[in-house]
Amino acid sequence: MLFAQSSCNTLLIILLRTLLFTYATFYPSTRSPPQAKDAHAGVVRNYTAPTPPQAPALPTDLAAELSKFDAEEPTIGATSAAKSTGSSTEEVGEGAQEFLAFLEKDLPKEEAHH
Repeated sequence: MLFAQSSCNTLLIILLRTLLFTYATFYPSTRSPPQAKDAHAGVVRNYTAPTPPQAPALPTDLAAELSKFDAEEPTIGATSAAKSTGSSTEEVGEGAQEFLAFLEKDLPKEEAHH
């Protein structure tokens, strides 16, 4: 029994030495070489911060611009298109009041089937 333990210990020592030898000889070759400090030079662009936006300048004659704005008649796209084509809500469909009356009506009750 004592012989079997010493043989097992010897085999274990041989395996450990072989493993350490393999590790010591092949590990340095698997390491990547150290990179130079300027290795990123062709790959990465230099960062430049964007310029902050400029505040808009106030108009010099604000009163004239406001009076010009007040003089203009607002144009609404739907109103001008309806006038030019001559369409009205009755031609397209029901008016708003008829639609609301339809929504307020009670649903027909279902008859029970016995």
